[in-house]
Amino acid sequence: MADRPFTFLETLGENFGYVFSVEEAYKFIGELETKTTTKFTCYTTVKDFGAIDYTKRSHKICWEDGKKDEQSSRRIAFTGIPYMCLGEKKYDCQHGKDRNVSLKRKRRQAAENGDIVVTKKRRVQVQSIRKVNCTARIKLREILMFPEFKILKDTEWRRKFSSSKLRAALKTGNVHPERRIYIEFPSNSDHQNHLVGEAGGMCQPVDKRIIYRIHELVADGIKDVNQVRHQLELFVKNVLFRDKELPKTTNRRFYPTTKDIRTHVYQATVKNRKSSQESSVPDQLASSTDTPDVSMVDHELPIMESRVSVVELPISNVTFETIQANAVGLSEGDDPQVEGQKCRDLLEQIKQLTFEVQDKEVLARVNSRFQEVLDEMQLSCCVRQCR
Repeated sequence: MADRPFTFLETLGENFGYVFSVEEAYKFIGELETKTTTKFTCYTTVKDFGAIDYTKRSHKICWEDGKKDEQSSRRIAFTGIPYMCLGEKKYDCQHGKDRNVSLKRKRRQAAENGDIVVTKKRRVQVQSIRKVNCTARIKLREILMFPEFKILKDTEWRRKFSSSKLRAALKTGNVHPERRIYIEFPSNSDHQNHLVGEAGGMCQPVDKRIIYRIHELVADGIKDVNQVRHQLELFVKNVLFRDKELPKTTNRRFYPTTKDIRTHVYQATVKNRKSSQESSVPDQLASSTDTPDVSMVDHELPIMESRVSVVELPISNVTFETIQANAVGLSEGDDPQVEGQKCRDLLEQIKQLTFEVQDKEVLARVNSRFQEVLDEMQLSCCVRQCR
């Protein structure tokens, strides 16, 4: 494409060239996606692409791509230097071929038969479906060049002789190869059946760096959507695109919607809460095992009696048998699985309402009540573990 936003170390043809590291290749892919407001996903690769150990198995020694008389702007032409192709990595446009048709068909059949429950999320659909068989692709190849074995004249005998010398040197390890990443980029005309450019900005997924920044802000106590959006704009301007041209504000990849921000703030909050709970439970168990007396005489422990009331008992009157009796009482009556499902249903309703309620005092009271319930449930779990 004529407006390519980067320059290869050496351009070998239209949208075709090479660099010396896979990191540079990934950087160019990111710049291409930002410039054209597109997104590519990897659908096939080899292990350790970009740092493949060529000594683990043998590779074919090549001198050029394809047949000698083949004319192509995206082939490695003969330069007199032998090389090996260690592996490939290929990317599809996110609107390319659907490679999970069979899996999706099985899921639909399972949902129709009632084997699984599928919940549909409400989304803003800029276009009807994502996979529309777009033909745009990116291809990376990891190549090892051996300039020490270059031939000056192209004859079949010289090729065979230089190849045999290279094989012998590979066995002894007396070689100094040059690693290159050859890149084949699509042109604008390769994108088909979907919106491109500024119009396709709302089809972009949120960038992983933006999501990570949201998690950092939530960890610092910033959860207000407007404040998070302001911090993200500064992050895009001063970090991701410092001294560079900023992307369009319609590009959802770097400027997520209010719903995107709210969703990731919620996910970050849940993640932080789970991590804090996981770190606090072992501390509680460790402190309980350090006490020599099982009756824990000098402390008081709130014991849950049935599902309704909480009774404060002095621990001097509480023995291990008493704890067991109270723990058994929790399981009597209704089926715990049924009650648990009721709790999960209520939590799901409350979760949806938290996105709509804007009154901070109401949310603060709800949060305080949830914390009390959480403490009671953690205590119940600890009591059962003591049985």
